[in-house]
Amino acid sequence: MAEDLAAQDFERIIAEIGPKPSGLGMLAGDLIRRVLDVVLNLLFIEDIDDLLEEIARAVRELFPVDRVVIWLAGEDLVRRPKVVQGFPEDQKSEILAISYSDQEIAEVKKYAKWLSKLSWFMPAEILQKRGLDERDLLFVKDRNDVLRPRKSPDEWHPLDYLDICIYSRTGKYIGAIEIESTTDGKMLPLETVRAMEIFASICSVAIELATMRDKELAIADAAASRANQISRILTFSKDVLSLVDPDALLDNVLKALKELFGFQAGSIVLLDETENCFRYVAMIGYSDEEMAYAKTLRIPPDALKYDISPEFMIGRNAYYVPAEQLPENRLIWEIYTPSSFDRLRKIRGEPRAHEGAWHKLDNLIFVLHDRHGRPVGAIYPDAPSDGLIPKPETVDGIGIFASLVSISLENAKNYRLTLRAKEEIELLNSLLFRDVSIMNESMRDHLALAMEPHLTKEQRMKYVRNAMEKLDAMIELIQRVRRLSQIQSLDHSSLVRIDVASVIRNQVSKALSKMPDRRIKVLFGSLPENSFVLANDMIGELFSDIIGFSLRNNYSETPEMIISINELMDDFTNRKYFDITISDNGSPIPDEKRPGLFDIPYGTSEFTMTDISLFAVKSIAKMYGGRIWVEDRMSGGMPVGNTFHILLPAG
Repeated sequence: MAEDLAAQDFERIIAEIGPKPSGLGMLAGDLIRRVLDVVLNLLFIEDIDDLLEEIARAVRELFPVDRVVIWLAGEDLVRRPKVVQGFPEDQKSEILAISYSDQEIAEVKKYAKWLSKLSWFMPAEILQKRGLDERDLLFVKDRNDVLRPRKSPDEWHPLDYLDICIYSRTGKYIGAIEIESTTDGKMLPLETVRAMEIFASICSVAIELATMRDKELAIADAAASRANQISRILTFSKDVLSLVDPDALLDNVLKALKELFGFQAGSIVLLDETENCFRYVAMIGYSDEEMAYAKTLRIPPDALKYDISPEFMIGRNAYYVPAEQLPENRLIWEIYTPSSFDRLRKIRGEPRAHEGAWHKLDNLIFVLHDRHGRPVGAIYPDAPSDGLIPKPETVDGIGIFASLVSISLENAKNYRLTLRAKEEIELLNSLLFRDVSIMNESMRDHLALAMEPHLTKEQRMKYVRNAMEKLDAMIELIQRVRRLSQIQSLDHSSLVRIDVASVIRNQVSKALSKMPDRRIKVLFGSLPENSFVLANDMIGELFSDIIGFSLRNNYSETPEMIISINELMDDFTNRKYFDITISDNGSPIPDEKRPGLFDIPYGTSEFTMTDISLFAVKSIAKMYGGRIWVEDRMSGGMPVGNTFHILLPAG
């Protein structure tokens, strides 16, 4: 335990020990000339490391100094040794590994003997009384001499040291020239210390010049490197991102991460709007088993929300989650196999090799946005080839690349939607022509039969009614296909604010009026007032078709329907949505039919009016910026019906 240093002891030590005037009362002229000659030459050394070595060498040549250390303070104010001369190599390497914080230096200075504003001396007696730490012992030749008393007031004790401070032209502390021992073992005269101060003052100019040159070169190198990197990104992107096939595009994006930025592995997740989850859609650098299992995962939005928390942001749309901050429940969304999950937990507990090393469970994330700014996916580069956490310039480069990927994905998506819309129109036209032809032929046949002279009046009226039913069906089909065509051509500019609760009540009344003979029970859950959405006159058709589909396919003796509107917030966009649920007690729709329930049945000639209605519902919801899906209505852990979800943004 260190002794308390009494005020009187401190005053006595400071007064008795330390550099004193030699009696000449002035600096020797030849010493000043030598100092100026040497130090002026230092101004022309451009490399900072070479300069510091020369400064230390000059100190030992000009002054009776044996051991010297030059310290520099970083931007973090931590003082680190940069040059060590006069020590054995093993001792030198130990000294170069230590540092002192700004607070530690401030504490030491309280007990130092200040010789001027530029220099202070620390006597061994103060260190002995205050207590030594391991760092103090690194600077002595023989540790047996550490605690011995000073032989005489003019002796340089092994624990003594003298700091000549170096300041910038603005008065900022740069570092210090620290004298650890003298050549003759004697205390330095005060005049010599004054000469050292002059030397240090001019050295500060040389250090500033060299530092400025280093900064200028670093800036120039960084600018050149960045320009070269951006040029490579743009050149590479021209070929990679011009692909219109999303799968090929994503595979090439991961190859680009390896080619441009040196990542040996990586993955891309995209939003699956049908199931409101993220899925792995492209991977590179993992085993076939790992990739196959990863593609089965349905990653909840909350998992990505954690990854892109503000605390992890390291750049524009760039985030870094260290393995140490990866929660246990987040591990299940990593790329692995079920049999290797325990190994994944073990890896999570392993320390990283060193401060800047990449950990196997580090996550680097670059968010992909759609044109509305909504996160629709993310790129996860992995396994950097140098094994290090990427530098800011690499992160910036990938950020630029990811922005281009977002644009390309949006373009590929739009191109795919355009092609699909064309295919849908062609299919609808083809089926319309086929069905109208069939209906027309059937209608003509029934009319022809109605004209037979031998038929009774009742028989003739039966054929006429059949012909009229075919005509009505043909008109309805034409109207629905025309309606679909209108939906495809409309955009958001035609939408207005509509109270969805009022629309639902109105459509329920209409549906019940069409089925007066059925004992239908409709229950309304939460239907908040002012549930406004941006829509048009087709919103009624959206709900009438869903309600009608649900009731027509509910063969229960007492059909039941529960309708609710729930408010939801999208944490990504901070936007409010209404989740309109329509639940029934009909037979649950089989799992295999749900994914394509609201799509046109491509590749088949089977095409019903119901198919057109459900596809129209999906198209209308999509036009409003929403989506629709169906899931089991559960009770007691068992499916007891269906629940349709229509998610629409609040208007």
